[in-house]
Amino acid sequence: MFLMTSKSTARGRTYEYVRLCESVWKNGRSSRRIIATLGRTDQLEPVLDRLFELLRGHKPAQAAQPLPLRSWRCGTFLAVRTLWRQLGLDSLLGPHSDRVLVLVANRLSAPASEHRLADWLRTHFACDSRGRRFVPAYRCDDERRQSKNPRVRVQAFQLQRWYRTLDALLPLKQRLEEQLFERFRNLFQPNCDLVLYDLTSTYFEGLGPGGLARRGFSRDHRPDAPQVLLGVAMVDGLPVSHTVLEGNRRDSTTVQAVAADLRQRFGLGRFVFVGDRGMKSAASLAALQDEGLGYLMAAQGRRSPRMEEALARLQEGAWQACEDAAGQAKENGSRVQEVTCEGESVRRLVVHSPERERHERKLREAQQEKVRQKLQRLAERVAQGEFAKRAERAREQAREESATGTAAAAGPSELPDAAALIGDAAGRILARDNGQRYYDWRLDAQGQLQYWENANCAAERRREGHWLLETEETGLSAVEAVRAYQELWRVEAAFRSLKDVLELRPVWHRTPERVQAHVLVAALALAIDRVVQRKLTAAGLDLLSTRAAWDALETVSLVEFELPGGRRKAGVCVNGEQGSEAYQVLQALGVPLEVPPAPESGDREIH
Repeated sequence: MFLMTSKSTARGRTYEYVRLCESVWKNGRSSRRIIATLGRTDQLEPVLDRLFELLRGHKPAQAAQPLPLRSWRCGTFLAVRTLWRQLGLDSLLGPHSDRVLVLVANRLSAPASEHRLADWLRTHFACDSRGRRFVPAYRCDDERRQSKNPRVRVQAFQLQRWYRTLDALLPLKQRLEEQLFERFRNLFQPNCDLVLYDLTSTYFEGLGPGGLARRGFSRDHRPDAPQVLLGVAMVDGLPVSHTVLEGNRRDSTTVQAVAADLRQRFGLGRFVFVGDRGMKSAASLAALQDEGLGYLMAAQGRRSPRMEEALARLQEGAWQACEDAAGQAKENGSRVQEVTCEGESVRRLVVHSPERERHERKLREAQQEKVRQKLQRLAERVAQGEFAKRAERAREQAREESATGTAAAAGPSELPDAAALIGDAAGRILARDNGQRYYDWRLDAQGQLQYWENANCAAERRREGHWLLETEETGLSAVEAVRAYQELWRVEAAFRSLKDVLELRPVWHRTPERVQAHVLVAALALAIDRVVQRKLTAAGLDLLSTRAAWDALETVSLVEFELPGGRRKAGVCVNGEQGSEAYQVLQALGVPLEVPPAPESGDREIH
């Protein structure tokens, strides 16, 4: 008897079966006869040990089965460790690499504070370069109840180790950014002609550290909380550097330092600085010109005279279709038109987006209808004589108080008349919901309220869906300029990764150095996240977001079994069929499904 395999195809999938056969003599020739089909090869693999025991003569009741002991999620750690080595971060960070890697993997998997890191280590696998697994160290209940901080569950020595990791990481920031950018250059050859820069804010719980925590314009809608500003510069979708600034800085005051830093530290030649309208000021433009750099920025003030002047220059036949990164006309129908007059040094580009126009029109119509309904109700109250009656009651009350001597007599000019009361009510209506943008009003000869759309409303209609770009770059076409500015959304996406995916906010640290180190860990996580996006795109998975990729990696687990004879064995398994998102992500990133080898001697765990 012998074993053989055969393949069968059903519903577009191919299966391989194991069959037990024997040789027989039939019709003067040797042939094989199938005795039994043992099953599919992928289904037999988990029971091979038991099958061998049965073949050795053990009864089924005596056959020992592998006993699962414990499991941890390991997909994120394995992926981050693979990219960590590809980027050379293990050599850049030296002895601090192992712990920083754990902090970054935690940021990408289930972001939390250093206090909550212990809970993550309880359910996720992470090890150092020697294979020692990081494990949490908790305090017992009695110790917690007797301490000054009974809510802190983690041992103080473990927290201090992670805090010291942050303290050791911060001095490496500049060298780390410079050498990481060189890795990006070697691996991806990014286009460095355009540098995209944007700012965001993140707030503190409590007062925050002195020197950084300031109250300013809050993008988190927390004007009550002190905050810091975070600036990120990106080249071709890859983060180059980040800056942590005081929370009350104006956006435009940060441009000069960032531009000079990019020139000095990263060896960038002449580039075009792309920023939003908050970056533009006379001082920031002068600083860029002093550095010999170009700029591409949105014009400040959507309702500025420059915008009205640019709209007045539009010609219907001069529009050009905006293009995506592949050079194809954008499906949303956005278009651009240059309206620069002869002799002007600053080029002005008007961009029109039908999608944005529909959105802005919807908002305007909702506000306008709300104001119109209020004005209509006011007109009905005026027609019913409500305000004339109120004015008459006020005069009667004044006459009574004057006759009884209970109040000082008011002159006729001091008493409110109906027109004044109506004016007060109309003013309150137009002060809300931007009503003054849409309507004017008056009282006619009969004292009735009339209202109509004003000139401002017509101007609002003209501006809907339009925005203005300004630059002095003559080498950029109008279409190229729009495409370059729209790349700034990559920085905004990076901020969403920093703040939403990585949970950068709120910040709990109380010293400026710890805050900057906290941001640096998140910035490293952002760099890993952007590399993942590039690799997914290169593998044809550009429709899969990095957030979905990290979620898929959470289905990868390391499972430890106890085998017959007391032996233990660990393996990496993926929850899902071959070809699922997790398998695709692992293949795109080049992550081997191998169990990190544990040390042969010494401690197998580390805190």
